[in-house]
Amino acid sequence: MILPLERRRALTAKSQAYAGNADQAMPYLASRGLTKEVAAMFSLGYVSEGEYAGRVSIPYVTPGGVVAIKYRCADISHGEHKDKDLKCPKYLSESGVGIHLFNAQVLIRCADTIVVTEGEMDAICVQAYTGLPAVAYPGVDTFHKQRYFRLCFEGVGEVIVVADGDEPGRMAAHKVAESIGMNARVVDLPNGEDSSSFIASQGAGRFLERVAS
Repeated sequence: MILPLERRRALTAKSQAYAGNADQAMPYLASRGLTKEVAAMFSLGYVSEGEYAGRVSIPYVTPGGVVAIKYRCADISHGEHKDKDLKCPKYLSESGVGIHLFNAQVLIRCADTIVVTEGEMDAICVQAYTGLPAVAYPGVDTFHKQRYFRLCFEGVGEVIVVADGDEPGRMAAHKVAESIGMNARVVDLPNGEDSSSFIASQGAGRFLERVAS
C-alpha cells in the first residue's frame, strides 16, 4: 500500500514529536535492553497525550518518510502476558496505513545477509548490537497474506529467520522461511528467549555465533 505524501508527512511529524519524549519511554526500552542511543537510531518515542498516551511509538521509517507507527504498551509491570490479560493491550496501530515489514529500508541495499525476527524490538536489538541488518514481520499469518513480502528478499544472499524460543515461535519462523525460499534458514533460540532477551543476557557475540552455526 502506497500512502499519499500528505499522510506520510503527517506520520513523520508525529514520529518526530514522539521522539522528543523518548526519555519517558526509557523504563520500557531499558527493560528490553535498549539504550537512549539505540532509541534515537530508530526514532523510538513516547506518546504523552491523546489516543495513544502512555505508549512507546515505533515508526516504520522508509526513504519516503514514515509509513506506519506501532504503539507498544509501556507498562513493564505487565511483562509479556497475553493481550486478553492486559488492561493495556500490547500493541495498537495507526488505521488506514496498510501492513509493512519493519525496517524494510535495509533491503534496498540487497545485503549479503538479512536477519528476520517476529517483533520490531527484536529487529532493533539485532541490528543495533550485532551490526546485521534486520527486519521484522507483524505475525506469521500476516506474512503469508502479504504475498509481496517474500519478493522483498530477492537478491539477498542469505536470510536468517530467528525463531522465538517456544513452539509457536518456531512454527512461525519455519513458515516464514519456507515462504521466502531457498536462501532462507531458521535459527532456533533457547526456550523462553527471543532475540532481544538473548542478546541482553548472553551478549551480541553469542548471538552472532548462534546465527552463524
